[in-house]
Amino acid sequence: MKNVFVMLLLFAIAFPASAVNSRDVAFPSREVEKVMPLLSQCNEESPYDYIESILGQPDEDMGSGMYILEFKLEDGTSITVGTPDKKEVWYIYRTGPGIDDDVIQVYKKAE
Repeated sequence: MKNVFVMLLLFAIAFPASAVNSRDVAFPSREVEKVMPLLSQCNEESPYDYIESILGQPDEDMGSGMYILEFKLEDGTSITVGTPDKKEVWYIYRTGPGIDDDVIQVYKKAE
């Protein structure tokens, strides 16, 4: 009986419940229902690193003179982030099929 208890204890340590539960939030993510609430809470003090911690590395840099970074989401839409230096965020918006430029946040307009 003691061996069974030890085996169960070792199993619980090796495979915690959070690792088994696939519904836990893991970041970075590209799932709309996970990332949109976090991005909607961003403000002008939110650094670019915070956005990258939510979405991971960008799929494309479309900018010239300024970083215009595109992150493709699982539903086929994209998040675009504008930043002059990958520190300060000037804007965040979502585009794609069925979306008419969903502006999430705009802090500064590019000059």
